[in-house]
Amino acid sequence: MSISQLILLSFSTIALCISYNLSRKKTKIKVQHEELVKRSIAKIQQHKRQIAQRNDHLSKYHLLKYNLDEALIPQHEIIL
Repeated sequence: MSISQLILLSFSTIALCISYNLSRKKTKIKVQHEELVKRSIAKIQQHKRQIAQRNDHLSKYHLLKYNLDEALIPQHEIIL
């Protein structure tokens, strides 16, 4: 094997290793991003449910008839 073939083989091997590592990193980042998106969507859905629940309870509230405490209900999933 000549020196030029060895150099070509070495560079090809290094290029393949770099390409493989970048592909693995890309896949890992993509999976992390998808998990983040899923968590964000779940949080948004939870917030929408809470807003709908609050609107529902506040629409039933009558200032002259009820106490405000009766219209507002605790939402234990909210962590302060």
